[in-house]
Amino acid sequence: MPNDKINSYQFLVLVILFTVGTSILIVPSALVAVAKQDGWIAAILGTGIGIVIVWVFTKISLWFPNITFVQLIETLFGKWIGKAFSLIFVCMVFLYTITILYHSGTFLTTHVMPNTPVAATNILMASCII
Repeated sequence: MPNDKINSYQFLVLVILFTVGTSILIVPSALVAVAKQDGWIAAILGTGIGIVIVWVFTKISLWFPNITFVQLIETLFGKWIGKAFSLIFVCMVFLYTITILYHSGTFLTTHVMPNTPVAATNILMASCII
């Protein structure tokens, strides 16, 4: 397999689309359920914390430009702890994908296609992703 990489603009577009999709479908209801009328404060704090985390990851990636994220974790934390963190990272990607697939299917079934079973919508979207 060739060593294909995405440039910073492609990564920016992926992050923005993922963030906007998640923030429209998931965040408002969960935020209001917990924070009630102070949801806007939690949203601003969460955005600020997210920007700081992205900035930290960007700085770290500039320090180690020629290695992947998994290799970086192994370099910083050692072989065994790094592999454990990398496994957690990979599992979280799958967990987030499943969660977003579920929420997107539920949203489409509820608002756009109410007579379609949620499973059919999720299978269709998962096959498009695969």
